Parts: sequence; structure tokens; C-alpha cells
Amino acid sequence: VNMDDYFTSLNVHCIRPSSEWKTGLVYSYQVFKFDGKYPTFDFAYGMDHPVSRLSLTGYLETAEVYGYYKKYLGRWIFGLGFRKGLPLTKPADYLSTQGNISYVADGWKLIASAGSYHKFVLNENDQGVELLKSRQYSLDFQYEEGKFESSVSLFHRQSRRGSIRSKINGLEMFGRYHFDSKLSAQLSLTALDAYDHVEGEQ
Repeated sequence: VNMDDYFTSLNVHCIRPSSEWKTGLVYSYQVFKFDGKYPTFDFAYGMDHPVSRLSLTGYLETAEVYGYYKKYLGRWIFGLGFRKGLPLTKPADYLSTQGNISYVADGWKLIASAGSYHKFVLNENDQGVELLKSRQYSLDFQYEEGKFESSVSLFHRQSRRGSIRSKINGLEMFGRYHFDSKLSAQLSLTALDAYDHVEGEQ
């Protein structure tokens, strides 16, 4: 992939002892040239998984307004955010939203989040870009003590791209131990239950 990416933004950020918020405008212009293979399914990477071939040259112009708010109440943290496409973007009638709740204790953290998201992806059929819409729910647990750190994540995601609907249920586990400042060992595990369904097909 060869890509030229031009990006600019205007941001306002306010931080207070018990809260913070940020808002702004974002503009991006991308010119890309793609010639090669890519994973047929966005959740299946590796030598043994199917791939498709695509040759494409095009551009993507996006403009968005965004904002988020975070509130601290003792050990609890509440967050809300949004991202809205502006008329310069085609299509521009999308609104991404996210909410999360965190509880922080000594050595560990629990985070629950939910949101609807949008992003532009390559369309291999008409050799353009299209909007990928998704909803995701997740629960994350993080633990750290001394030289050891670990995390466990559960998530569920439903997405739609044109006539293709996808569903993914996943579990991710991670652990790391630091022997000293230069040596550490880590182990990660990911388990997925995922499928794609094309409307109109059995």
C-alpha cells in the first residue's frame, strides 16, 4: 500500500481536578494505491486463512467533529464520547458514540464499555471505499503487582459493511513478568468465535 496522508485538527482541552473534556474538528485527506492481497475475513489473519486480491487507486476525504467528557468520583471514572461526520465526508450521516465505566483499586482496574463505531474500508467490488458500522461491548480486567502484570478481556462485536454482516465473540488474556529492567517474559492468548453472513445467501 502506498499512501499520502494529510491531516489537520483544531482542539480544545480542559482539565479540572474531578473532570476533563475535549472537543475539536478533524480533517483528513488520503491518497492511496493498493495492489496486492488482503485477508478475506477481517478477523482471520495468517498463512492458513483465505486471502483476496485487489488493485485500487483512489482517495478518501473526511471531516469530523468530536468530543468526550470524563468524570472522576473517588475510585470510579465515567466517560462519554462522540464523533460525527460533517457534510464534506461522503457519507456524512454517521455518529459514533462510546460510554465507559471504570473502577480503580489498589493494583487492579475493571473497565466496562459499550459503543457504536464507524470507519471507512476498501470495497473490493466497486474499487472504492464504504462505511463499516459496528457495535461493540467489552469488559476488561487489569492487574499489576510488583514485577507482574496481567489482563483479561471479554468482548462482543456486531458489524455491517454493505450486505455483509459479521459477529465476533472474543476472549483475550495477557501476562508479563519483568525479571529486571532488560529482561521480561510474556504470554498472550486470544480465542475467537466469528462469522460473516452475506444477505440473500443461505
